[in-house]
Amino acid sequence: MELKDLRIFRSVAAAGSISRAAAELNFVQSYITTRMKALEAELDAELLLRTSRGTMLTPDGEKLLKHADGILARVDDLHEDFGNGPREGSVTVGTVETITRLPEILTAYQLSHPEANISVYTDVTKNITRQIMDREIDCAFVADSAHHPKINKMEILRERLVLISNAPEITMADLKQKPMLVFKKGCSYRAKLEKMAA
Repeated sequence: MELKDLRIFRSVAAAGSISRAAAELNFVQSYITTRMKALEAELDAELLLRTSRGTMLTPDGEKLLKHADGILARVDDLHEDFGNGPREGSVTVGTVETITRLPEILTAYQLSHPEANISVYTDVTKNITRQIMDREIDCAFVADSAHHPKINKMEILRERLVLISNAPEITMADLKQKPMLVFKKGCSYRAKLEKMAA
């Protein structure tokens, strides 16, 4: 269980709505929903009752809220003892070069965490996924990746993959004879193209 999940849960409880909590925290609603479902799965308990008007805490949710308040208060006290309160620290983000909405996402994060230092590292999906596994980076935006039990993965957007050619008509047989401009090995787009042309 991560402290950020307890903070998100507490925000949802206070707001009485996942959408309102998402707006206050500057997260997309689907991320909040994913984190709450993961928390419920980890505790094997239903924490929130979802209604047309928002959310209400279940008895187990009320129990968790008491624990969360106590835990987070002690963490804040710990920060106070070792400095001037909670500090944002730094975040290292891995990304493939084709995530066009990354500036928008990072800007929203920076606005909600003005003290945070953000470092961005670009590479192909395979290498970025390995760095997540090795804990060399904190999070990543990739075009595609295989499921792994130690990685929390969520879809934030969908793109349509297209192939552009100056030929009026082209077949897969023609493609096999054409030179291709692609990223290095480990790129998910390259892997898809190679699979199509095989």
